[in-house]
Amino acid sequence: MLENMKLHNQATEFLPITNKIAINKAHYPVTVLGYGKRIGIWFQGCDIRCAGCVSQDTWEDDNGKVMPINTLVEWCKKVSGGNLDGITITGGEPFYQLEALTCLLTHLHKWRNESGITFDILCYSGHTFDYLSKHHQKILPFLDVIVPEPYNADLSKSNQLYGSANQQVVIISPLGAERYGEHLPSDMRTKMQVSAKDGKLWFIGIPDRGDMERVNEICASKGLNLKGNSWRT
Repeated sequence: MLENMKLHNQATEFLPITNKIAINKAHYPVTVLGYGKRIGIWFQGCDIRCAGCVSQDTWEDDNGKVMPINTLVEWCKKVSGGNLDGITITGGEPFYQLEALTCLLTHLHKWRNESGITFDILCYSGHTFDYLSKHHQKILPFLDVIVPEPYNADLSKSNQLYGSANQQVVIISPLGAERYGEHLPSDMRTKMQVSAKDGKLWFIGIPDRGDMERVNEICASKGLNLKGNSWRT
């Protein structure tokens, strides 16, 4: 794990530059992809498109999934009731919607500061950390932890927070260091979470190699045919 806590002191409030965001889905509670009980926000749209990605439904731009950022933030407040440990932002590629990400993080920081709720903000990105540090240094201090680097299907998985060994957990804030240090809490080792809604199954988390194919096989053996799988091109 890399630590870049010096970035945290450089955080300053951004003026909103957009009031719209494209979201594939948002879910609460998420009990994987970070510490404790969380809100998960999946951005819609990705310009990296790693081979073997399990969330290929988040790749394409989709105007039908655009919503006001204020509406998303108010939903976060209402659905959690203040009972949350963190927010995980993933996708898709969050930095693909740079203005929306900036505005969302500003609103989340304002909520955290005014409410006194100690929730961490964890973000995934398929960009390298060197790229993010060079091009988005003003945004990184608004995160407590970031998991960067593109997914590489040829490399094994070595941590429940990421899918291939080239990826890393980069700690940015003291809260991030407290929660995402070398020894991860046991609840962060849960592999996958399943949610059912509107005739769809959502698999939340980062599967091991072959896990989703085994899910398909098990469901088929029970007479359940999964269609429109997001992990297939």
